[in-house]
Amino acid sequence: LSLSDIMGVRPSGPNSIDIVLAHPNAFLLSDLALVSVVKADKTQSTTGPFMVVSRTPQEAVLRAYPRYYRGRPELSEIDVKSYPTQRNAWAALMRGDIDMLQEVSRDAADFVQAESTVSSYSFARPYYIPLVFNVRHPVLKNAEVRKALNEALDRAALVRDGLKGWGRPADGPIPTEHWAYSRGTPFEFSPDSARARLDAAGYRLKSGHGNAAIPTRFSFNCLVYTGDTRFERLALLVQKQLADVGVDMQLVPVKDTREWVDRMRTGNFDAFLFEMYGRSLSWVYQLWHSNSGELNSGYRSADNALERLRSSRSDDEIRAAIAELTRVMHDDPPAAFLAWQTTTRAVSNRFDVRSENDRDIFANVWQWRPAGAGEQADR
Repeated sequence: LSLSDIMGVRPSGPNSIDIVLAHPNAFLLSDLALVSVVKADKTQSTTGPFMVVSRTPQEAVLRAYPRYYRGRPELSEIDVKSYPTQRNAWAALMRGDIDMLQEVSRDAADFVQAESTVSSYSFARPYYIPLVFNVRHPVLKNAEVRKALNEALDRAALVRDGLKGWGRPADGPIPTEHWAYSRGTPFEFSPDSARARLDAAGYRLKSGHGNAAIPTRFSFNCLVYTGDTRFERLALLVQKQLADVGVDMQLVPVKDTREWVDRMRTGNFDAFLFEMYGRSLSWVYQLWHSNSGELNSGYRSADNALERLRSSRSDDEIRAAIAELTRVMHDDPPAAFLAWQTTTRAVSNRFDVRSENDRDIFANVWQWRPAGAGEQADR
């Protein structure tokens, strides 16, 4: 998003450049951190610790770059292989055919952690899972209703049972680790408060049709992506928790990713449950600003706070804008923010990974080395 504001780039010294912007944009620095610098005529040549030697859809070979600015990598080469299923990849790790599993599924996490020949490393993924509301819906357009739905959800139980403990409850689209995070007033799990708020908004329980019908207040549809069991489990739990306060959430399965993106961008939904990227503030802007084109939920209440965030010129202005955004999203919630996720990588004990607490081990892959290499070097 911020890169489109760049008017020009010019050298300003032997190791520095000036970037000229059309107008102030607080997202630029964090967005630049996500950009790969490549040569125009050799797009596989980057500024990282490893060079791409060869690449196919199934495999890639990376070789250490000896002049990497942080020092020559300890590993001379990395071979990347693709497998059709995680079961195939895990079997290859057990046979010793590979030394690392990119991501351990939640269903296999306990088994992986119990395996003595590998070590597992967990860290927070920069993705949160919201239940997004279409505020054009005749009932969901009422902010009091959306507040009630937030109060009806037990996020701790959703993380425990829906994500099998691999995550933490969310209170918004900005992670607690962000330097400018503002806690605000998170929604507390209170079914009684949710029922009272719905009653006050005029949505009282109504008798259903037939002897077996359950009394409900209102009904809405929720799109659920069926290509990942995480979302199906969470959706079923959310459905049950909302039913406890008299709200009928009908699940609509969507398997085709193109249909999913199309419905999200055209607003063809009452609500949906999916994951969203949350590492960069520019993505917060893109997903929740009404003019971004990424999400068409009819929500406009946060536009002013998001514009203020985008044009901030100092750390204090960014903190103030995020605090305002947090307040707005509580008073007029566009979604029920459910959980931030955790993931796990597995590496053979033949390697010293040099892990750091709650950080992706890929961040220091240039420092990995065969186990015992450090002791031999010290002798």
